[in-house]
Amino acid sequence: TVRADAGIAAARVPGLGVAETRPISLTLRPATTASGVVVHPDGTPAEGAVVRLVAPAEIDDGPGVLVATSQVLASAPERLRKELARTYAGVDGSFELPIEIRGEAFVLVGEAPGPTAESGRFDTSDAAAPTDLELTVPRGGRLEGRVVAPDGIELAGRTVLVWTPSIAFLPVPRAMLDGDGRFELGPLAADAAQVFVLKGSRGSANPDGSPAGAIALGGVQLVEGETVTAIFDYPALDPAT
Repeated sequence: TVRADAGIAAARVPGLGVAETRPISLTLRPATTASGVVVHPDGTPAEGAVVRLVAPAEIDDGPGVLVATSQVLASAPERLRKELARTYAGVDGSFELPIEIRGEAFVLVGEAPGPTAESGRFDTSDAAAPTDLELTVPRGGRLEGRVVAPDGIELAGRTVLVWTPSIAFLPVPRAMLDGDGRFELGPLAADAAQVFVLKGSRGSANPDGSPAGAIALGGVQLVEGETVTAIFDYPALDPAT
């Protein structure tokens, strides 16, 4: 990417090898931005919401396709979406995203497995990027929980996982238990969720994406725009021992 008073230019250079020199040609264009506002269903500004400019996956793109991150990798990167720019909604819900790469893109609000919303597609090669986008993103639900264990079982520092079928193979939301067995998680998509405690420091996944090798504590219904409180009983015979 090259920035100058006259504008901005950028290009992708795929497959660049170590110590390789490859000449490229760049044409400065007037700097453009995509902008708009993010609100919740009740019309209040979604202050602090993550707002990203995203390029669609090259193959089989659609709602629910993951954005490539350090936690979401694939052997076929052409099946992942690509983040081009990121910002956060202001106190009035407004946002502005710089456009540096030309091509098809859209605006994505929020990060899965939390609530998300996305705009329609637009061509960033056009001189006039959209400046009047309005996206509505759910608030999602929050969970405040406590895990109660029998005497002699120490839970402080153990990891709690909250999984829903809609998460599929996304990184599962997790939190660490404090000295009283309490934890907080959210915002998460409003859905029926299952709560687990890891036996060790790391876990794996079952074929459906749910945690494997973890201790199931019970279920809870996450409610849009609300904080749900729940108490979970840890097994008397600690499966982790």
